[in-house]
Amino acid sequence: MSGDRPKDSAEGSSRSGGDHQQQLPQPAPLSRYESQKRRDWNTFGQYLKNQRPPVSLSQCNCNHVLEFLRYLDQFGKTKVHLHGCMFFGQPDPPAPCTCPLRQAWGSLDALIGRLRAAYEEHGGSSETNPFGNGAIRVYLRESTTPHSRPLPIREDCWSEEATSTLVEVWGKRYLELNRGNLRQKDWQEVADAVNAKHGHTKKTHRTDVQCKNRIDTIKKKYKIEKAKVTSSNGTLTSSWPFFESLDNLIGSNFTAKKQASPSPPVALPVTTYRRTPTSTPPTAVVACPEEAVG
Repeated sequence: MSGDRPKDSAEGSSRSGGDHQQQLPQPAPLSRYESQKRRDWNTFGQYLKNQRPPVSLSQCNCNHVLEFLRYLDQFGKTKVHLHGCMFFGQPDPPAPCTCPLRQAWGSLDALIGRLRAAYEEHGGSSETNPFGNGAIRVYLRESTTPHSRPLPIREDCWSEEATSTLVEVWGKRYLELNRGNLRQKDWQEVADAVNAKHGHTKKTHRTDVQCKNRIDTIKKKYKIEKAKVTSSNGTLTSSWPFFESLDNLIGSNFTAKKQASPSPPVALPVTTYRRTPTSTPPTAVVACPEEAVG
């Protein structure tokens, strides 16, 4: 019987050890944005390794990024009509043509944003980040011209319902950050919330960049409406459906900027005073008493 006790003790110890391992907290699953960012970073890293000779991360510059974007174009699904094509500038051509397929510029914008963040997360400096180079911005800007990469749906074609959801989600996050600027991760969360309600098709799916651009457009529209209302001295009201929401969110900033600008100084006449000479008062003569003679 004494020989059975160590066995039971060992079994109990092994069971407790197994239970302890099962109770270890599991790592939280990555968000959709983080998962996509990791895949993009691994793809770019593999692209650098496949170069001849291989390129290390420290040697990477904006030229490698541009070559990577052109490399991805061969896997694109967006028809890009060349200047000589009879369907150039038409988003829905009536017949097929031999023009190449390319990546949609909205996808490239989002891709660069994720790679830019991943570069700094892996020890890269923001000052030397090749994904933030001016040449990359020029490339993306050229890719967004209406005739260069036509899309089935315009990027700024938002429904009123989707815009309302965007303003609501963005406004909530904006207040949580004490009216501070949203970072890329915040914009991705905003885009995920909008897509959960309205992004059920490829045409209505929005990226973080598209959401940010839409908010910028709405802010400009609000400033125009606000100026009209302010200049009317209360006689006009805005019929724009998002005016009240934007007024509650950024109206105080708009008013503060207006009050902070000082009015131009008003020239005041300078009054000069001429002093008239005053006559010198006569000197008083004081008679000294005579000394008594003894």
